[in-house]
Amino acid sequence: MSSNQFRKLCRKRFLGFMRIREWRDVHYQLTRQLRDRKGYRLNNTEAGYDAVHQALLTGLVSNIGYQDEDGSYRGARNSRFRVFPGSGLGKRKPKWLVCAELIETSQLYAHHCAKVEPEWIEQAAGSLLRRSYHEPHWQSRRAQVSAYETVLLFGLMLVGKRRVNYCSVDAKVAREVFIQSALVEGRFRSGKFLTHNQSLIDEITHLESQLRRRDLLVDDIEQFRFYDALVPVGICNGPKFEVWRKQAERETPRLLYMQRDYLQTRLVSEQIDHDFPPYIEISGLRYQLDYCFEPGSDNDGVTVTLPAAALRQVDDWVFSWLVPGLLAEKILALLRTLPKPLRRALTPVADTASQYAQQIQPEARALESVLADRVRRDTNVAVKASDFAAELIADHLRFNFNVVDDAGLPTGMGRNFSELRALLGTAVPDRATEASATEFHRDNISAWDFGTLPEVVEMLQGGLRVNTWPAVMDAGPAVCLRLLGSEHTARHRNQAGVARLMLLHESGRVKYLRKKLPGFNAMSLQYFNLPAAPDAFEILSPTSFKLADPRDDLIDEILLCAAVELVEQHGAIRSQTDFEQLCIKQSAALVAMVDQVCGTVSKVLADAHGMRARLQSAQPHQAEQLEPALSRLVYRGFIRSTPWRWLQRLPIYIEATEKRLQTMTANAQRDQQHATRLARFDQDLDSALSRARDEDHFVPELSRFRWMIEELRVSLFAQSLKTIAPVSEKRLQKLWDSID
Repeated sequence: MSSNQFRKLCRKRFLGFMRIREWRDVHYQLTRQLRDRKGYRLNNTEAGYDAVHQALLTGLVSNIGYQDEDGSYRGARNSRFRVFPGSGLGKRKPKWLVCAELIETSQLYAHHCAKVEPEWIEQAAGSLLRRSYHEPHWQSRRAQVSAYETVLLFGLMLVGKRRVNYCSVDAKVAREVFIQSALVEGRFRSGKFLTHNQSLIDEITHLESQLRRRDLLVDDIEQFRFYDALVPVGICNGPKFEVWRKQAERETPRLLYMQRDYLQTRLVSEQIDHDFPPYIEISGLRYQLDYCFEPGSDNDGVTVTLPAAALRQVDDWVFSWLVPGLLAEKILALLRTLPKPLRRALTPVADTASQYAQQIQPEARALESVLADRVRRDTNVAVKASDFAAELIADHLRFNFNVVDDAGLPTGMGRNFSELRALLGTAVPDRATEASATEFHRDNISAWDFGTLPEVVEMLQGGLRVNTWPAVMDAGPAVCLRLLGSEHTARHRNQAGVARLMLLHESGRVKYLRKKLPGFNAMSLQYFNLPAAPDAFEILSPTSFKLADPRDDLIDEILLCAAVELVEQHGAIRSQTDFEQLCIKQSAALVAMVDQVCGTVSKVLADAHGMRARLQSAQPHQAEQLEPALSRLVYRGFIRSTPWRWLQRLPIYIEATEKRLQTMTANAQRDQQHATRLARFDQDLDSALSRARDEDHFVPELSRFRWMIEELRVSLFAQSLKTIAPVSEKRLQKLWDSID
């Protein structure tokens, strides 16, 4: 095409001939200059949108714009403009654009616009960019120190937060971050030296948690100095460090190993393991102790990890002694919770607490009980264990209990052992059974055919060893074999179970006795009118089996009571041979024992019936006080839950109630004083029995406490009847303190 023809074509297409000619000249010159340079070649295809506009940006980098929220654009050096309405981008409005020119009319407009990407702008701007870096940090995955980069061009932010390798930016700061984060804080997987050093640090930190102080471990600055003196300048990432370390350790293998005397600021007592043991041993089993020094946190103090099955095996008082290293502080805290009138005799309290801590030795009862005895002995002040408000002392002076299930997973945590046992302990027998051999889980047993019962069966629960106790349990027409989580409960239930098995073995004699119980008709009429048993007293019964018919249930109670007494007289029965000897020795005594029980029960029922008749004609306030006391003695099921020794004392207790009725009016003030003191013990008993019932945990001491209250009642209201053992309010309080 000739020059003239091309000129006409441009005119026809509305193109500037001279401009195209200029472009052709420029293109020719660039092609000629770059043809001989390495790394450049002519495209075989037409350049795309991206390539064209990236090329344009090299000359128009100051004509970029970033869209604001109002639709306008922020340009270079804080300028503002809008896209010309006639532009093809007038309605689309990309986030970033470049324009050929900016023309100001009514306002500043951008003409000949195109959409661009911020990456293109960054590539084209080169040295015009302003880069800044912030938040240098250790990046474990890449084993390098990184930082966030911000890129600005003429005040416009092209990159807000881009992570980059900081070693190439500031090697000195990167090295400091590397030493602090990777080496001091141990966030780098390297040689054995880090494991060794961290192990020493963990040991010292553990000592700090035990001693509840934070000045044994040197601070991070000292640890930084250790590494700073060894690591060469210029090493600021993992790969470089590893190359240097391997070479350095060939000459000095333990170059980077810290010594304990460098990390630990002072020596600690050699008694540390005694004062803060790693475990607590209960009934031959060890339970892990973990120490934490984080005041205010749930884990602060000493945490003991217990499998759920152990909740029934351990008495509350065991944990009141905490650990030897914290005992003195706990004694001081307990003394300070005493009411001021009681505390006044102990001043200075701090000195008294220190003295007690040196002299008091752990006993098989609660610390509060031992402390109360000591205060009473030293000051003659009537301090009771319940006067100490243990719930008010600091959390770290009370055990934190972490209860785990069979898989070792936590099921509950708290500092109130009784609440945890009531909440989580109810499912323990079933769990124990599931985890045990089938030989200890049988039903419908009518003869001793299960070999010898071990005293205890050790199992694993949640990775921890726990003890369970096998028991033969009464199930009415048969017995069953179970593993229980409480030794006392197992023994209590086992007596009734063996007694039931004895009755099944003597079925012929029992069948005769059921028809020939002396005085049964009169007893059954009086028994039928008895009130229901107090709910809290259910735990006192060694069996939960009851018959629907009151007459049949009365017969069963009498027979079982007699059999239980014969079993108790014989002693422990753990094998088939023991059981056979029991049957041979005691079967002949069964009839006589049943006669004794019938005689005692007949008198108890008759006396109780007569007493209730007299209360009906008594003054209302007298009946109101005496009827509840009588109902605590004689109720439906009282034979089942009253041991034979105390069953024989019931006529005495009823007679004491009658004597009180006779003297209530004449000695009203003294009577009320005695009643008030006894009511407090009754309330304590009911509360403790309710907890034991909810936890299904029999406590032998509670049974004794229950009957010693009745003996004290005899002592106060009917001294002429004599008590079975020495009893006083002080003795009873001491017994209660040892239980609570």
